Amino acid sequence: MTPRSGEVWGSRTLLRRTVDNVVDNAIAHNDPGGRIRVVVRAEGDDPGAVSLVVESGGPVLDQRRVADLALPFRRLGADRTGTGQGSGPSIVAAITQAHHGTLDLRARHGGGLRVTITPPRTDGRATVEAPNTETGVAR
Repeated sequence: MTPRSGEVWGSRTLLRRTVDNVVDNAIAHNDPGGRIRVVVRAEGDDPGAVSLVVESGGPVLDQRRVADLALPFRRLGADRTGTGQGSGPSIVAAITQAHHGTLDLRARHGGGLRVTITPPRTDGRATVEAPNTETGVAR
């Protein structure tokens, strides 16, 4: 496989928060001693398009309800009602939407969640509707 690279245009602060949030939630909701897989991969035929994929273990989730995680104040179980662990995928969804990207949440067979974030490939002229944040190329 030939190594490829890509650039994402947007708010460094918000993009960093997105990655931190997804990884933190994978840790918080994983099985004890479970594994987490984090991959940045090339997407499609566009040499600059990339996606972030985070997979973790955890309880078996109903795919019909997983999409609800992207909505504010939604949790899938009583064990996820605490206020001390992350702010949930709804923040990731909002940041991804502000960057005109896509968020895909999938229940994993056997338990856990796969989160895929795909920002759009841009020529550097895209604007992000996020006030009071540092904007630039995040690699």
